[in-house]
Formats: sequence, structure tokens, C-alpha cells
Amino acid sequence: MKTLVPLATVIAFSSVAGRSHAAVDLTAELGASAACPKTLDAKKTLEYDTGRKSGGRLPLGFEAGVGLGVGVAADCKKLEAYGSAALSIGLFDDAIAAKPLEVKVAASTDIDHKNSLDLSVYAFDFELKKVKLAGSDQPIVGGQNFDYALPAGDLSGQLDKTAGRLSAKLTYDTVATVSGYVLYKVRPDLVDVRSLLVGHADSAIKAKLTYDWGIHLTANASGKLDVFNVQPASLVATLAPKSGSTWRAKASASVSADDLIGLDVKAEFAWPIGRLTIFEIEPSRYHDSWSYDHDFAKSF
Repeated sequence: MKTLVPLATVIAFSSVAGRSHAAVDLTAELGASAACPKTLDAKKTLEYDTGRKSGGRLPLGFEAGVGLGVGVAADCKKLEAYGSAALSIGLFDDAIAAKPLEVKVAASTDIDHKNSLDLSVYAFDFELKKVKLAGSDQPIVGGQNFDYALPAGDLSGQLDKTAGRLSAKLTYDTVATVSGYVLYKVRPDLVDVRSLLVGHADSAIKAKLTYDWGIHLTANASGKLDVFNVQPASLVATLAPKSGSTWRAKASASVSADDLIGLDVKAEFAWPIGRLTIFEIEPSRYHDSWSYDHDFAKSF
């Protein structure tokens, strides 16, 4: 699998089944720079990877990964809260290996009372758009919807595979959708971002199979590879006054995902072969939640 790159709106995860990797960097730094000292630089990143999964008569490898990042930062000129998320898949022994979606949302206010909310969207490492959702010297309050569907045919193709007596010509067509909503309040005395995200991806599989039993027996098979199904994932990142020049930073996230790489495809051959399991993979599930709470000194 390729390394997950921070992406957008928000999510977080922990494994119930499968394999998880958690890379965490949660820090608060004081006086990082003499010119413009950082009073806060806190972030956390979680990654989950199903690992290579295979099974059945044609042991092709499948893999899916998700990543989540959230952060809050402050220095002598700006306050910022942001969330990011990444989705990554590897199908058919990496015949497909891609990050179909990456998104990042950042809200900030600065020393000149300029308030902004920015969105960046990436697909397959290409920047699709980078837009200022809102920006003003007045407080900005509102919400934004986000929807993305993988263009038809972008993750489709054909593959030949042989294992012992069995050979197959596979065709596959992958679809992925992600929807999100961001609610924000940005003004000199508050930076608050809250987001929900849902996503789904699967790949339709068709195969023409040949079994060499002295004679060539053929059969057709079809099925659906479940890649991932992300239930509503939530993110909250807030910077707000506590007392005097002391501010409080809070961040929290929670997510659940299921149908992570699940597949069951069978084919019916003529006698004496009969019914064969071509692919059989039990899906994984993933859940996690976390929170962060820290006081810091606002320097402007």
C-alpha cells in the first residue's frame, strides 16, 4: 500500500478486526520561534490498514487503508484549526493502487481579524480544487456540503490470473463516493470547526473461468468486492478564550467503518468439478474515538 496522505473533512478509527497502525504526534510547544513564537502546535494522526488479504482458489491480494488527522495551532499572528482524511486502496495484487480521495479543511483567524475557511481536494495525487469557502474581516458562520463521486471508469480494467489448474480473465469496475458537511464559526474570539463524513467504495467483478481437467471446463462468475463503508465520522476542533490571555484548545473525533475488504465469489462448473469458491475473504471492521484538551497562551 502507498503511504496515506492527509485528506479532508474528518475521520478516525481503531480496529475491531484486521490490523491497525496508529501513528500519533500529540504535542504542545512553547516558544518555538523567537520571531513569532508558537504557543500551540497540537496534532494527531491515526492510520488503519487492513493488510494484504487473500483467499479462495485465486489468491489475489486486496488491501484498504484509511487515515485521519486533526490539529490546532497558534502563534503570534494566527489561530488555526484543521481536519484531514485519506482513503487508499490496493486491488488485485496492486493492479489498482491509488488514493482515490484526499481532502483538507482549515479554519483560521489572524492578527488583522481576517477570518477564513479553506478547502483542498485531491484525487489520485492530483489537486482537483483549492478554494476559499469563506473569507472576511467580519465573523463567518455557516455550513458547507461536500460530495465526491469517483468518475466512471477511473478504476476499472481487465486482469488475467492463473493458479494451478484454474485460470481466469477478470474485469472490474470500482465506484467510490464520499459526502461530508462542515459547520464553522470563525471570528477573533473563536475558531470552531465541526464535521461529519460518510463514504463507500466497492468493485464489481466479472470473471470467465477455465479449469484444466484434461479437458477445458469453463464457467462464468460475478461478485462484488466491498472495499470500505465508513459510517458517519465526526470531528470537532475548537480554539476559545478561557480567562485573560489563556485560551483552551479542544479536539475530538469518532468513526466506525465496516465492509473493509470483504468478498465471496463462487462458480458452478460441469461435473466432475462442480461448485468452486473462487474468492472468499471475511471483511474487517474498524472503530476509534479520541479527544484532546489543552490550555495555551494567546499572544495577540
